[in-house]
Amino acid sequence: MNEIVYLKENKMNKIVALVLACILTCMVMTTGSANDDRSTVTVTGEASLKVKNDEAVLRLGVVTQAQSAKEAAAANAKIMTDVKKAIIHMGVPADKIETQRYDLSDAVEYKKDDTPVRTYEAENAFRVKVQDMEKAGQIIDAVVSAGANRIDSIEFIAKNVNAAKEEALKRAIENAKEKAKIMAESLGKRIVNVVSIEENSVNYAPRYTSRSNSMLLAAKEAATPLEGGESTVQATVTIVFEIA
Repeated sequence: MNEIVYLKENKMNKIVALVLACILTCMVMTTGSANDDRSTVTVTGEASLKVKNDEAVLRLGVVTQAQSAKEAAAANAKIMTDVKKAIIHMGVPADKIETQRYDLSDAVEYKKDDTPVRTYEAENAFRVKVQDMEKAGQIIDAVVSAGANRIDSIEFIAKNVNAAKEEALKRAIENAKEKAKIMAESLGKRIVNVVSIEENSVNYAPRYTSRSNSMLLAAKEAATPLEGGESTVQATVTIVFEIA
């Protein structure tokens, strides 16, 4: 008798488990079907804005040559000391002056009679961040007067670039929403939800001036005027909207 009751209970448990499994399967299928049946539009939003460049990064250098490595290095060190003093005197903090490369090398040249002459060259390349654009040209003039003899590049940057990137991103999202709204309304529908959003890019390109011997000569002969101008910040996003 007990065995018969046990078999009945076991059979009942199997039936209940089977029913529950069927219910869960139906729920999953219904949910998946509902999601698959959603109407969506995928759009790319774009935005760009201009920012004023109000800082400058100067990449300069001092190159010295001599008949011995010691003499070339000593001459370079003396000029660099004068150059740094000139920069600090213009109001630039010492921590805004950064050595980027130092190199000491030798080369052999031949005279007309094929006599070899060995010379040594010391090169000190450094970077100066100028937070006051009005002083950038004056600083170039000062370092050239102090003995700097190379201008590699000048980079113009914006202090508030992060805020500009955030604003460009917001505008790109608004642009995507406007596009999606137009598409939905043309189909007689409206936006009801955001399914997904992806940031594709947020780019900022500072302005550069490349190495120029004419710029170096100009700095020796007259005041160097510098204008930071403007740079462009661009943002793109991809958004999937649900419409109904």
